[in-house]
Amino acid sequence: MHNIFHYEVKTPGNFQVDHKYPLLIALHGIGYSEQDMMSLFDPVTDDFILIAPRGNLS
Repeated sequence: MHNIFHYEVKTPGNFQVDHKYPLLIALHGIGYSEQDMMSLFDPVTDDFILIAPRGNLS
């Protein structure tokens, strides 16, 4: 069986390839999605790379 995992990635607006950024992985609970998590982290997205995966439950 092959699972497809959806996710959102957000990089800083002033992203520089030669700069190292900390990574945040945002996990959500049942009833939410990866899009819901993105807005919660808006205040820090200029300092971090944010990845929000969707769970594999339907």
